[in-house]
Amino acid sequence: MSAGTVTTSSAFGVAPRRKNGCVQILRTYSGFRPYCPDHLPVIGPDARLPGLWHAAGHEGAGIGLSVGTAALIVQALRGEPTDLPLDAFRPERFAERVAA
Repeated sequence: MSAGTVTTSSAFGVAPRRKNGCVQILRTYSGFRPYCPDHLPVIGPDARLPGLWHAAGHEGAGIGLSVGTAALIVQALRGEPTDLPLDAFRPERFAERVAA
């Protein structure tokens, strides 16, 4: 039995079932999983357009990291120290690679 079969079997074991025994699909999701070449998200202001802030490239962890990312952006927008330094997440870090 493959790992995928085991995972699927486990999921079906806890999924809601209809009276006829079939598993009921409640919802499905699809979409892009944007990522950056260095596998770090882009968080911070865009130097090219004042007022534009980026919060993207979280790969598949966007939902889980959204609250922390939002907190960092709020702190930065208020001019407060951020809980995590934003230097590693600067949007312009890719422009530096291209120019090199």
